[in-house]
Amino acid sequence: MKRSSVPRQKSINGLASKHPGKPITSQGPAKESVRDSSGRLKATRSSKENVNVNIRAVQKPFCKPTKASQLRSNGNVKKQFLLRDKKSLNSSRIISNKNSQSFHSSPSKELKSNPLSKNEPACTTITDIEQQTLNIFQEYGEEIEQYQRSSEGNYATEECLKIHDITPALRAKMVDWMIEVLTSFKCSDRTFFLAIKTMDRHLKAATEKKPVSELHLIGVTAMFLASKYEDVYPLRMSTVHEKVAHKKLSIKAIVGCECEVLKSLGYLVQAPTVYEFVKKYGSQGAWANKELVGSMAVYLAKMCCHDYWFCSINSSLFAVGVLYISLKICEQLRKMALISKQTIQHMAKMSGYSEDEVMGCAQKVLKVSQNFDKLFPGLTNLRRLNLVDFPNYLHK
Repeated sequence: MKRSSVPRQKSINGLASKHPGKPITSQGPAKESVRDSSGRLKATRSSKENVNVNIRAVQKPFCKPTKASQLRSNGNVKKQFLLRDKKSLNSSRIISNKNSQSFHSSPSKELKSNPLSKNEPACTTITDIEQQTLNIFQEYGEEIEQYQRSSEGNYATEECLKIHDITPALRAKMVDWMIEVLTSFKCSDRTFFLAIKTMDRHLKAATEKKPVSELHLIGVTAMFLASKYEDVYPLRMSTVHEKVAHKKLSIKAIVGCECEVLKSLGYLVQAPTVYEFVKKYGSQGAWANKELVGSMAVYLAKMCCHDYWFCSINSSLFAVGVLYISLKICEQLRKMALISKQTIQHMAKMSGYSEDEVMGCAQKVLKVSQNFDKLFPGLTNLRRLNLVDFPNYLHK
């Protein structure tokens, strides 16, 4: 192999180094050295500059740059801007901060025309997983809905607090705390609704009387199980023990409660929740603004989960009720007609319930949404953590 023609560095005193692989400093050899691919000492500046000026840079530990973060070593360029190919420029781009602009005399035109700037809204695109889910629902949607409707009775949660010391008010506080925890750790909406369903099912199936002191443990365990079942990156035991439970619950207690919950559920964690029916019925609706109606319906469903009454009805009827109120609210927001007699008939036929049952559930949803602050004072996590302030539209 042909040897590199890079000259050896000299020490401050002008003496040549006997070991070219070691950096030359005035305080002795450093622990780590800077080498190139051929094993020789690598200069940190151009050959026109004095190599003795950059002795401190040689003494620093050297980390080999990756392909995604190669550094330039000539001129005054101290940062390299990484730009993706033209196909990905419309979705995302890595842009340096304002301080890095001083290292460049003329920023590139591509950075000036960034589509994700503060003045222009970012475009929303559907992910591959969501597209695959839509494809599955288009092909097997009716069969999935029939199975969920037929199995709803096996996961009933009415009167789940009958034999326990836990009151509906304490259950509502636990639901509000679950919203804060799962939102902080960026868990999905499916995780939240499955955690509520898991907690209620466990309390329904429990034969022994549960004191109030066990509600915290049951709620933490329900969130842990739901996250492991639904999330791509679920909560870890260390996170649950240290950050969720704040070390007030031991790992042994969480594992023991997890085994107890699984036994009470018959090891069937998945159950039809209101979220699945909202998504299903929302996609089958013939109304406009489906995205806004769906977001409003999920928000109202979270709000109504605080109320103990909704444990006594099926999730499919619950979903139709929140969809109806969502349409009424969106009518006021958009100032356009979204509900007609045909719409109510279509929702009743789609869900399999009568119009009276649909309207009865919708009236309960409206009552809870309009009087939420009076019914559940101090429970503000849903409004505080939600991106859009939907409650302001409820009284318009």
